[in-house]
Amino acid sequence: MRVRLNAVVVVMVVMAALPLFVHDGAWAQGAGPAGGGKSLLDLSLEDLTRIEIPTVTGAAKHEQTALQAPSSVTVVTADEIRRYGYTTLADVMRGVRGFYVTNNRNYSFVGTRGFSRPGDFNSRVLVMLDGHRINDNVYGQGSVGGEMPLDVDLIDRVEIIRGPGSALYGTGAFFGVVNIIPKRGADIKGVETAVSVGSNHTRQGRVTVGKQFDNGLDAMASLTGYGTHGQKSLFFPDFAGNPAFNNGHAINADAERWNNAYGSLKFEGFTLAFAAVGRKKAVPTGLYGATFGDAGNTTWDQHAHLDLQYQRDLGNGSDLHLRLYTDRYRYFADGNFDVPPLVLNKDYGTANWWGAEARYSARIGRAHRVTLGAEYVNNTASDQRNFDVNPFMSYNDAPYRYATAALYAQDEYAVTDQLTLTLGLRMDRQYDGIQSVNPRLAAVYMPQPGTAIKALYGTAFRAANSYERFTQSPFLLPNPALKPEEIKTTEFVVEHSFRSNLRGIFSLYRYQLDKLVTQVPVGALEQYQNAARINARGFDVELQAKFKAAEGRVSYSQQHAKDTGSGLTLSNAPKHLVKLNMLAPIDGTRLSAAWETQYTSHRTNWANQHVAGYSVSNVTLLGRNWVKGLDLTAGIHNLFDKRYADPASNDDVAGLVSIPQDRRSFRLRAVYQF
Repeated sequence: MRVRLNAVVVVMVVMAALPLFVHDGAWAQGAGPAGGGKSLLDLSLEDLTRIEIPTVTGAAKHEQTALQAPSSVTVVTADEIRRYGYTTLADVMRGVRGFYVTNNRNYSFVGTRGFSRPGDFNSRVLVMLDGHRINDNVYGQGSVGGEMPLDVDLIDRVEIIRGPGSALYGTGAFFGVVNIIPKRGADIKGVETAVSVGSNHTRQGRVTVGKQFDNGLDAMASLTGYGTHGQKSLFFPDFAGNPAFNNGHAINADAERWNNAYGSLKFEGFTLAFAAVGRKKAVPTGLYGATFGDAGNTTWDQHAHLDLQYQRDLGNGSDLHLRLYTDRYRYFADGNFDVPPLVLNKDYGTANWWGAEARYSARIGRAHRVTLGAEYVNNTASDQRNFDVNPFMSYNDAPYRYATAALYAQDEYAVTDQLTLTLGLRMDRQYDGIQSVNPRLAAVYMPQPGTAIKALYGTAFRAANSYERFTQSPFLLPNPALKPEEIKTTEFVVEHSFRSNLRGIFSLYRYQLDKLVTQVPVGALEQYQNAARINARGFDVELQAKFKAAEGRVSYSQQHAKDTGSGLTLSNAPKHLVKLNMLAPIDGTRLSAAWETQYTSHRTNWANQHVAGYSVSNVTLLGRNWVKGLDLTAGIHNLFDKRYADPASNDDVAGLVSIPQDRRSFRLRAVYQF
């Protein structure tokens, strides 16, 4: 099997590199696909080499170009997702400048600007689906793995908006906002099916139906199912030679399966959307002290929402946007604890909430665009339970109900044709006494087309979640008095088009994070407290290029984040990140290759133990319309079969320094549209 896989690797590398060594004249001879698709030579040179500036809606809650946005923005399109063979939102984020992803064999966690502490939830990056917040209200986690309620095939684009976003979005928009824009029925134009298979008995299937009718109604519905056995034998070097941990081998304890559904109806100004996901994951790491490598240690996640929006153009540059939504979230975990005897422990987190938002935007004179908004969220349930089954012993029973209300305003003032000033302010109040006021200031100067110089300042807050405030166990004390975390960020950004096919981006930032919620010893137990301050600085630089035969981007990020009390660099904070992404046609529009390499420098785990850096490369081939309506994809992850690991947390089994990640794997996929 290894010989066959190595042969496939060689073939894919050669095919991926081929366009870089072929003279343009060769493209003239054979670029056009046999099926009659458009040849590269059918396009003008300007079309072939122009880098288009994407549009974004999440930066200011209305559509504008990334250059105009009062933030540093990256947009990942559906075409990029398809050509790079991304399977989850976590895959998308791995390829983005300044971001890194950690996986603890249960969930994936997004880090940026030197912050992603092991054991923390994904609660400091706000994840939205078409403007709908999908961070839950128990743990505050923004889903980026299989528990995210949308198949990545249905993503039209992903907007990554860096920096504090609480001036528009409230709690959790701490380090950034990720807004996922889904496709509509008009993008599907009929019926689309997708089937994929891969390493570790991985399989996935999807059926999507969508259409835009003559009367303007746009409708789409989709179902997806996924399953994998995971790594059959997952090796943890930290336990090598220790028979109590099976000499470091977790056997058949890494399986995962999930199903999701999405549907939308859009007619005139109304949009009704439904999304739901159910996921089960085996956890091999002995999380929270459960038996290491026990396949019975599992977590279940369920999340569903219904979202109704109405948008109306009122004329004269004014518009009204209304939203009403409801969410339901369920988390269940089974853990086998060898006390002895073997005891089954069950952990529950359940939540229901509904909310409403009204937003009015208007142009005042020639220079001002003013946005006014109000939002209300009623968390009708945010409950936690934890108990042993037999003999029964309850450790946690913490129901919680609360509501929040917010008002926000923003003025975009065009001082001149080249200079725009943005001033925003939002006031949030939680009805148990928590409140926060967060401003946003931005100056965007565009001295010439394709160039923007941005000076940005903003604050954000994150209210401590229900888990941090109310969870209690034999090891953890509750702390209902936790205050919100606060961050102040200053950023300077330059975006410049050197030519139509060459573009550079530079971002320099620093932030101060106060009242960081962290676990501290209280006698023999621990408790979440506002016990740390973080100072950080860093910069990102990215170069994008597009040529007749290829396009790509390369980025470098340097980040320094330190605890001011201890003087130590934060755990899981790599100093250096390097990303290389390349796309190249092999046979015109019929066959293309994608290559990406991601380098992450060394990090430390929660106990300040060293975890080595790594470099991982992936390659994907995409064949379009080989038979009418049929696209084929072949991809290899971790092409060079590197051994690498992510830092462990204090929630993992004692003695675990790092968590091994996936070795080389392949994926074959077919998409048929009719």
